[in-house]
Amino acid sequence: MGKSRYKVYEPTHPHFITCTILQFSFKERLNWIYSDYYEVGNNVTVVEKNEAGKAEVLFNSSNELLSICLSEDNRLKYLKIGNLTDGTVCKFINDTSIELHVVEHKHTITTKNWEKVKLQFKGGIQNSYGLSGILNKSGSKVVFYTAFKEFQHIKIPLDSDGKGTYNL
Repeated sequence: MGKSRYKVYEPTHPHFITCTILQFSFKERLNWIYSDYYEVGNNVTVVEKNEAGKAEVLFNSSNELLSICLSEDNRLKYLKIGNLTDGTVCKFINDTSIELHVVEHKHTITTKNWEKVKLQFKGGIQNSYGLSGILNKSGSKVVFYTAFKEFQHIKIPLDSDGKGTYNL
C-alpha cells in the first residue's frame, strides 16, 4: 500500500521523507545523568544533607535499585514546581517497568509544614516521571515516603543519627 497521505507540491524537485529511530541501552541512558547524583545496587540510600531535616534512609531489595538525589538545584528546570523531595528510588521490575519510591525527610511533621511536603511530593513525582522517560521505563507503581523523627508524639524507627532501613 502506498503512502497516499503524503502530498508532493513541487513534483519537479525530489523529496525525501526519513525516519530515524535511535536505540540507547540502559547504561548509555544512565550516563546522561551525572554520577554524583545516583547510586545503583540492591542497597541504596536517600540522603537529606540539610541540617534541619538531616537523615539517611536505606532501601534494600532483591531487585536492582537506582537512587536519584534530587534538590532544587538538581531538577528538571523546565518544570514549574521548584520544590522537590530529597530523592527517588527506582525499583526495576522488568526490562520496561519500574516502581517509583519518592522520599522526603523531615525532622518533625506538623500540619503547618505538611502543605509544603505535599508540594514537594508533587515536584518529586513530576521529576520522577521525567526520569522514567530518560531511562525509557514506565512507572508501574508510585509510593510516597516521609521519613521523620517526630509526628506530634509518635516516633518512627530512625536511630539517633537519623538513619533507618526500609526493605522493598
